[in-house]
Amino acid sequence: MFSCLLRQFHRENGDQGETRPRQKESGILSLSAEKTSSQNCNITNHMKNMNKLEDMKFYIRKIHAERVELFLILDIEMNTDLNYRMNIEFTIIKSQHEKKMLDMEKMMQSISDTIEKYKEFMEDNNSYSFRHTYLLKECNQLKVKDDVYQKQIALMANHKHRQSNVTVNQLIQALTCVSYKCLFSCV
Repeated sequence: MFSCLLRQFHRENGDQGETRPRQKESGILSLSAEKTSSQNCNITNHMKNMNKLEDMKFYIRKIHAERVELFLILDIEMNTDLNYRMNIEFTIIKSQHEKKMLDMEKMMQSISDTIEKYKEFMEDNNSYSFRHTYLLKECNQLKVKDDVYQKQIALMANHKHRQSNVTVNQLIQALTCVSYKCLFSCV
């Protein structure tokens, strides 16, 4: 990097070296005077360039130090800001988590209550189903008895067996009672 800067300074000052040959002047004095003045000029130009180079090196070091300082400040600010944001976000996330956990507990309680009610309904349903099947069987038995009694009455009437009035009345009462029982128990 510094060599690039040094080359750039040499080019700006016209110190690129000779690209075309100079014409030789006559005389030894003129040659030595030219060399001396040219060397002095080159030395002063070189000294100026070296001073500029030192100034540029100092300027680059200064910029680098400022850059490092700015990066440190930025890093501290970013970490401070990041810590602040993380603390704020953590509290927000924590409160959201607590809310979700409360909602889940309510939902779990609701589910367990629903399961308990379901069990109660199933027990009631089973008891009603059992009672209903029992009543249906009893109703069918009463219908069968009713049919039997009616057949007996028909047989007695057909065979013209006259029995006492009391047995016929008992049969009619039994039939009436069976019919009422069947009607009320099936409903």
